[in-house]
Amino acid sequence: MERDPLLLELFHTANQDLPGDAFITRVMSRIDALRRRAILAWAATGLVLAIAAWLLTPTVVGAVDLLSQTLPQSLVEIDEPAALIGQVLGPLNSIAAAVAITVLVIAFAYRKIF
Repeated sequence: MERDPLLLELFHTANQDLPGDAFITRVMSRIDALRRRAILAWAATGLVLAIAAWLLTPTVVGAVDLLSQTLPQSLVEIDEPAALIGQVLGPLNSIAAAVAITVLVIAFAYRKIF
């Protein structure tokens, strides 16, 4: 079986020695540049998040304080604390329980729909 001379010529022209050291140097310089960009991006993101947290801290503390005062309030006032209905429904008789039940119902509906 004779080899095709055109195919041999094609392989012969494509057979070139690549400058290995220059190629490795270029690749490593690109990798180092990408690494420096990633470090700068992470540092800038961290700085922005730290500044945002510092600026938003009083607002978040105020919101948490408001929630801690609002959520435990009773929905229905029960006159006699020793009444059986007051003891049974005590854990459910608050704004926090109503919010929690609403979130659970929404999550359940979301799972059923999607």
